[in-house]
Amino acid sequence: MAAESRTALKSRRTLSRRVRERISVWRRLFVLNWNLFKASRIGVVGLAIMIAFVIIAFVVWRISKMFIKEAPEAPAAPTKTCPFCKQSNAVDASKCMHCASAI
Repeated sequence: MAAESRTALKSRRTLSRRVRERISVWRRLFVLNWNLFKASRIGVVGLAIMIAFVIIAFVVWRISKMFIKEAPEAPAAPTKTCPFCKQSNAVDASKCMHCASAI
């Protein structure tokens, strides 16, 4: 039992170490990329402009969706149901096209 708890503790330690290493790598990459973004010409103002564009585009899309109405669906062709297989058939059919029984 003691050996099992030691292996479980060891595997938990290696898992937490791996998670901490991954978080550290992600953090370093994020800081590096953020610093490159801040140093570029677009900068934070460009980011604000892009966010404003996305918000305005979303609002325009919603407003246009209010004014453009969908075409009403055409009514479905009338059918009758086969009493044996419960499949739909044309109204003027005398035999079911699925099970060949008389309707």
